[in-house]
Amino acid sequence: MKELGYTYIKAQGSKKRLYSNDIEGKVLVLKSVNKDSAYFAGNDGNNYVAVIKHDRTILSIIPVAEYKIAQKLYLNKTLWMKWPVINFGSYDNILAIKLKRVQFEPVKVIDIKYGTLASHPIVFILQTVDGSIGSTECGVSITNINTSIAAFENRFYTKDPKLIYKYTPATWANLKKDKVVIGMTEEQVLLIREDQDEVNKVVVGGKYTRIRSTEPKYHSYLFLNGRVTMVKE
Repeated sequence: MKELGYTYIKAQGSKKRLYSNDIEGKVLVLKSVNKDSAYFAGNDGNNYVAVIKHDRTILSIIPVAEYKIAQKLYLNKTLWMKWPVINFGSYDNILAIKLKRVQFEPVKVIDIKYGTLASHPIVFILQTVDGSIGSTECGVSITNINTSIAAFENRFYTKDPKLIYKYTPATWANLKKDKVVIGMTEEQVLLIREDQDEVNKVVVGGKYTRIRSTEPKYHSYLFLNGRVTMVKE
């Protein structure tokens, strides 16, 4: 496991939460669980207790299998970015991180590391087409993750998206610039504007119309017959 600050792990029988430096890097074997806690045997000979959240995930724990699966499947492979940005700088120092937009671009996985949060367990170290080195965090199997935003399939494409979506060069140029324009289909908008559940449906003049609002304060789109007819950003 690896996490910054205090963890949600205690030595069995203690009431004190362990600081990350006290537990980081230890290998824990799950022995039993109840409604609120997971009980582990550590490779240091001690026993530990971790908190189980309401969503049934175990806090402060990263499955070793998650790391091994990621290495086996993706190390030294080329992927394409589905997530809009990757981090540049020290991935374990949030104050040093800078973001760069690389959506739809190919990246090579040059290293895989354990993450610093149970919700984002694996760090993919990536090389972009211009040789820059960055990173993104996600889960591969979603074994101990409660949100799809951190899922591998929401971070990467495993093949060139231009082979998946047969769009015109002009459409791809706008998508890469994160730009929604009149005439785009809903599918195209949703490639760069996520949160697909936030769709309000109305009927105007007998025709089915969709109003798309990802962040109502900043992004609103009117769809008529499946294409964007109004943009408000």
